Amino acid sequence: MSRYPALVWVVALNLALLLLLVLSGCVLVLRNVVPPHVDAVESGELLGTWQGWEHSLITLHGDGTAEFTALDGYWFAFDEGWRLSGTGTWEIAETENWGPEVHVAGTEITGAVEVFDDHPLRLPKGHDWRSDEPPEEESWVFGLDRERGGLRLWMYMSDPDARHINWFDRADA
Repeated sequence: MSRYPALVWVVALNLALLLLLVLSGCVLVLRNVVPPHVDAVESGELLGTWQGWEHSLITLHGDGTAEFTALDGYWFAFDEGWRLSGTGTWEIAETENWGPEVHVAGTEITGAVEVFDDHPLRLPKGHDWRSDEPPEEESWVFGLDRERGGLRLWMYMSDPDARHINWFDRADA
């Protein structure tokens, strides 16, 4: 019996597996490249209280002020394990590619809850990147989405290479 047909099958199987890996990698990359967004939003649509992951809240007022409770940090700040409460300001900012975003600046931190071990995305206590004190100021960028019915806010958390989205839905509806 010749080894040639067996070699053809081994090569064909390896090529099929390689193609599957490449295609699945493309799907994961595309999932992270195109964030959900809207083309336009009126400030009146954003007013009110929004609830996110683990009962975090943000309230946007018509005068441009904001209140937030147990709001996680943005990007790597999420990993540092602080859930912040306080007040600040908010505004709609137009982006070149993704439409409007909501920028929130927490200018007065009135409370910080330290958390580390309750979620696998958080860094352990004592990690080199983790700050020992909560920040005095923090800022967040919220994207907007309408795909699942009404307007929703969202923000990225954790490592930009392995994004986790924190969705916010209306809490006062």
